Amino acid sequence: GSPTNLILTGILGTMYGPDTGVDFGSFFLFGFPTMVICLVSAWVWLQILYFGLGAKDLVSCFRCQCDPVKQRRYAMVKTMILRQYSELGPMSFAEKSVAIHFFLMAVLWITRDPKFVPGWASLFGAHGSYIKDGTVAMAIGFSYFCFPSEKPRLHTFGAKEAKSSPALLDWYTVQHHLSWDMILLLGGGFALATGVMKSGLSDQLAEQFQAFQVLPTAIMVAIIVTIVTFTTEITSNTSTATIILPILAKMAEGIGINPLYLMMPAALACSCAFMLPVATPPNAIVFSVGTLRVIDMMKSGLVLNIVCITVILGTTMTLGNAIFDLNTFPTWIT
Repeated sequence: GSPTNLILTGILGTMYGPDTGVDFGSFFLFGFPTMVICLVSAWVWLQILYFGLGAKDLVSCFRCQCDPVKQRRYAMVKTMILRQYSELGPMSFAEKSVAIHFFLMAVLWITRDPKFVPGWASLFGAHGSYIKDGTVAMAIGFSYFCFPSEKPRLHTFGAKEAKSSPALLDWYTVQHHLSWDMILLLGGGFALATGVMKSGLSDQLAEQFQAFQVLPTAIMVAIIVTIVTFTTEITSNTSTATIILPILAKMAEGIGINPLYLMMPAALACSCAFMLPVATPPNAIVFSVGTLRVIDMMKSGLVLNIVCITVILGTTMTLGNAIFDLNTFPTWIT
């Protein structure tokens, strides 16, 4: 979903191994409801901010009872979207193939090791432990280089020469369009996590952070999420996650709580940057249209930051605790 989520799972694997319980399925159960709540909250807030809608007006809009001016505006937007949709035309064979690959990858991720029942990785016996989420991604990626982008013909009767179809993906496209800088940044984050442990810095941090034991865990998580959210407004979210997550892991060890209690909400908070154009590439894309001012983004983004901080705290204390047993110090810390 986001490079910061990948940094979280990578650092957890580097520091604690594969038994942390954070995989595609468990993270989806935690992250999806959080995303839905934040998305609905963002829509409601933007409606109120830019259309001046109260609770009664929101209900009326759901019932298509807005005033005539707003109805005309909605009709114009709907017409434009339908026109652009019709211009797309029917899905090509290549588009359908990529969609099927994407769906298959998600299914394989979820069913690899769903915990409550044996996953398909168990079919490989003792070797099943070597199969990770990355294994699925590499297998699907390899398939892209082999699967044809045009519908294959069952026969070539009457054809002078058999015509081969190009694959869905070629190396030239990967070489020129893959975000190699992001891969290097992710790898650097994992190397940093290893360096923190091997150098002995992790032990020093764990000892120093014991002073925070006097704070309630909820207050500590709220402070961390707030700091991360507003820090990532002016810094790269991937860089922020890369630097802060190993430190939070050792901080949690030092005060005797589950590292996931601090790391997971912090990783999600790295993606909650809504106030400035430089905070995240989507903000910059929207701002580049030229119809928004910085003050407009700050007015809407400040409330969204606060809302998302509240949602992340709420889902961590409830849903996160139910899925990952955050109140228990884990046995996978050695």
